[in-house]
Amino acid sequence: MIDENTFLEDTTPKNDPAHTHIQHRFELERRESTKKAAILELDLDLDAFNAMNSGSFSDSDELLRQIAERLRQRLRDNDVVLPVTGGDKFMLLLEDIQSPDNADKVANELMTLLTRPYALSESNEEVKIGTKITISFFSPPNQETTATTPN
Repeated sequence: MIDENTFLEDTTPKNDPAHTHIQHRFELERRESTKKAAILELDLDLDAFNAMNSGSFSDSDELLRQIAERLRQRLRDNDVVLPVTGGDKFMLLLEDIQSPDNADKVANELMTLLTRPYALSESNEEVKIGTKITISFFSPPNQETTATTPN
């Protein structure tokens, strides 16, 4: 589930939908301890976004729309994309990831997908972005493994 407005609106830490959503999902995980599903968090830190944001707003909006479309191509209907703060960080909650190896595979696929060049029509430029993906793999009974993919 990717809502285009998710990529275009600012959030404040006090009213952070990512924080609220994660708390809700983890509470459900604790209650359903027999559930075999896991949650994978991918924090996307778009390195070039801050530099772009000081230029044309339409270019940065177009970049975010293209990122959303690429995520939409790869993610499933039950996956959730949430803004964290600042416009360049997002959290992806992916359920039913059965092992850390599967989480790593998804992260590598997303890294490849997101780091391909973006063609911006407003400025007629091609932009490349760097992305850092941090993986936190959660599975009952509250076992956690964390890894970070290189840029």
